[in-house]
Amino acid sequence: MKVKLIRDNERGFPITSLREINIVMQINHDNIVKMKEIVTGDNLDKIYLVMEYCQHELRDLIEHTKYDFKEAEIKCIMM
Repeated sequence: MKVKLIRDNERGFPITSLREINIVMQINHDNIVKMKEIVTGDNLDKIYLVMEYCQHELRDLIEHTKYDFKEAEIKCIMM
């Protein structure tokens, strides 16, 4: 996943992004994709978060499938 940096007259890497990345690195839950590492390009304009492989994204399943989820499936996903 490439990190899209939005800067408002800031120099360097935004502190808010560092905080969020730090939180994601600390999360350890079966239902949350784990971050493996952070990879940078030649400068801080290109930063990538390397996540574990996930076959499907929930958003894509919800938005692009014609399948109607059953109530039990919705409850399972929400947990």
